[in-house]
Amino acid sequence: MAICIIISALLEGTGVGFIVMGENQVVLVSSEYLEKTKKYTLSGFITDAQTGEALIGTNVSIPDFKAGCTSNVYGFYSLTIPAGIYKINYAYIGYEPKELGLSLDQNIRQNIELQPTSFLGDTVVVNAPPEEHTLRTTEIGTFTLIPKEQSHIPVFLGERDIFRSIQLLPGVTQIREADCGFYVRGGSSDQNLILLDEAPVYNAVHLLGSFSVFNSDVIREAKLIKGSAPAKYGGKLSSVLDIQMREGSSKQFGGKAGIGTVFSRLTLEGPLIKDRASFLVSGRRTYADIFTKFSSDESVRNSQMYFYDFNVKANYRHTEKDRIYLSGYFGRDFLNIEEEEDAIAILWENKTGTLRWNHLFNEKLFSNSSLIFSRFRYGVSNAHDYETVDLNSLVNDLTLKVDFEYFSNPNSVIYFGAQFINHQYEPSRWLINGSEYFDIRIGERRAKEWGGYISQEHRVNSKLKLDYGFRGWMFFVSGRPDLFEIERMDNIPHEFYGLARHGEEQKMHSGFEPRFSANYLINSTTSIKAGYARNYQNVHMLSNATSGTPLNVWHPSSSTIKPQRADQISLGLYQSPAGTPLEMSYEIFYKDMRNQLEYKNGADVLLGSLFESEMTTGRGWAYGIELFVKKRAGHLTGWIGYTWSRSQRKFAEINEGNIFPAGNDKIHDLAIVSIYQMGSRLTLSANWVYQSGAPVTIQYGKYVVDNKIVDAYTARNAYRMPAYHRLDIGFTYRIGKRSELNFTLYNAYGRKNAYAIIFEENENNPQVLQPVRLSLFSFIPSLSYQYTF
Repeated sequence: MAICIIISALLEGTGVGFIVMGENQVVLVSSEYLEKTKKYTLSGFITDAQTGEALIGTNVSIPDFKAGCTSNVYGFYSLTIPAGIYKINYAYIGYEPKELGLSLDQNIRQNIELQPTSFLGDTVVVNAPPEEHTLRTTEIGTFTLIPKEQSHIPVFLGERDIFRSIQLLPGVTQIREADCGFYVRGGSSDQNLILLDEAPVYNAVHLLGSFSVFNSDVIREAKLIKGSAPAKYGGKLSSVLDIQMREGSSKQFGGKAGIGTVFSRLTLEGPLIKDRASFLVSGRRTYADIFTKFSSDESVRNSQMYFYDFNVKANYRHTEKDRIYLSGYFGRDFLNIEEEEDAIAILWENKTGTLRWNHLFNEKLFSNSSLIFSRFRYGVSNAHDYETVDLNSLVNDLTLKVDFEYFSNPNSVIYFGAQFINHQYEPSRWLINGSEYFDIRIGERRAKEWGGYISQEHRVNSKLKLDYGFRGWMFFVSGRPDLFEIERMDNIPHEFYGLARHGEEQKMHSGFEPRFSANYLINSTTSIKAGYARNYQNVHMLSNATSGTPLNVWHPSSSTIKPQRADQISLGLYQSPAGTPLEMSYEIFYKDMRNQLEYKNGADVLLGSLFESEMTTGRGWAYGIELFVKKRAGHLTGWIGYTWSRSQRKFAEINEGNIFPAGNDKIHDLAIVSIYQMGSRLTLSANWVYQSGAPVTIQYGKYVVDNKIVDAYTARNAYRMPAYHRLDIGFTYRIGKRSELNFTLYNAYGRKNAYAIIFEENENNPQVLQPVRLSLFSFIPSLSYQYTF
């Protein structure tokens, strides 16, 4: 074996290969001849040597044959090549590369364990060559985030949050101060497909948008796709955020505990059966409500405000060909305020569950079958004297899907699959109990969705790689008439439908979504990429607010609301200068959006979200340039991201049919992130963010009509908020091998960024309105402590 590896090394790049004849004879042959000989498949799973968890996107390459592949989301890889003796290289960012020599004279199952690299603190100093991933894939407008690599970025109130890291990337922006919701390439917040272990998450934020629902301690990887998404993804227009939970260590028991300004958290993991089954359990909770019990104000003592997240995951390797995963997420926010005879309570929660079965039919065909549950609901209860008013809203999804990956040869992988989703929507149910009882149900609907896709990843030659395919779907929605039920004091129920705004309906929608992306490798350090994607969206969030409020309702496409549609074209140049740890990308995009939803002028925004008649549809478009430079290794790491973009809308019933900027139209967006490792214990970090002001519609005066005062507003989004900028700094100090202390100063120079502009009457002349700029805070210090065991 050793001599064969030496011969392989000597012949590398010559176009000459060899075949072993018998035990001691080596015959030199041309590479063309080798390609015509019998082929065998090398396959297996790639895992972390310390935890046993799958490594996603590991590069597997054979330099002699100039072939390679990457491991899928479950760590599986497969290569079919001619018989021979090869050097196989395995490389993954943050892990020691491994080289393996083997004689391929039959199908071989080769599982690989990679060791994490040495670290200076948590900063990776050894990385896989970037060109093996960024330069050679067809992924365009895509970022992969690993929480460990983002752990030192200064964040709001010291709580590590994957959404905060996403906001620092080009093409992504936020609207308001302290809001962790995100908007991608001119789209709205509900146009992001957010998945947790394949389960859609409808409301992904806590506390009116200050924190995401995702605990960084349980995230293995998060992939953000802004450009042309693979055909297996569908249902939203702007982006895909695919979050994979960690599996838990199958090698040894361990855990992590932390306490901070806002949260306390605890994570436990370990083997159920060593090297075959593992578990992961994690929870975090706020504790502000604990301290309110000590307040001298009775109303404060009687109030409650908290939220929590709970994640659980287990997996079991039944055979070498079968593995089962079970994961779940449960999160809740609760706010209760009591004053004398009045009380108001608000509750909103997410629940998801995913059961998956991986099956390996043979060395080339891999499948994953999933049963997925997702639920979002909120409720508002207001009690006054002996009367109560309750408002409830609910979305339920139950999904059955199957995905296949067929590794036909080193130059081709075929992906195909199908899914069925049963949707349940209850946008609004009012229960009023007092002298009379009211049960009002508005907009209830059911929908059944069928979808399927097929795509191929095809390497045409050593320079050109294509990914093409399509997705098709059908969406059948049915709804019953709105129900108004009144039970008077005589206990005789009365049902009527005369006030209903939704009638009984049945409607079928369908669509075809082509997807295409290409990568052309100019040289070893530079490539260009292009992509096109069409997307449809059948689930719409009707809201009069930004992403922070949970009190939004979700409506399906119907007889009056058409599916939203977007066509996006993108083009990018990618570079990794030789001999440097730098990655650079330059992308341009254009997105055309149809059947966009907005409120009509003068709509009743309090109840308008319950009735489709208050909405109008129109067209939107967005275009821009995104620049990104990242330094991946060394004592100083970080990135610079800049976006110039426009996002505009045109509606016949808004702004007199004239074009107006969308609410997320921030022309300039700049983020600078730096992390400096000072020795093995101390890490310094800083972010600086600059954004153009968001467009707003403002009140400029009042006028009298029929003896009534009516507010006067400018044209839609005709003015802009002041520019937004801030500096965040952070310090992390490692205490031994298991503990660390983190200090963060958010908005370090105390910039009072405008949260809102309101208008108040002039004290001397009530007929004159004067603007007042509202700011939430100047700077916020925070401290957190973490212990690993």
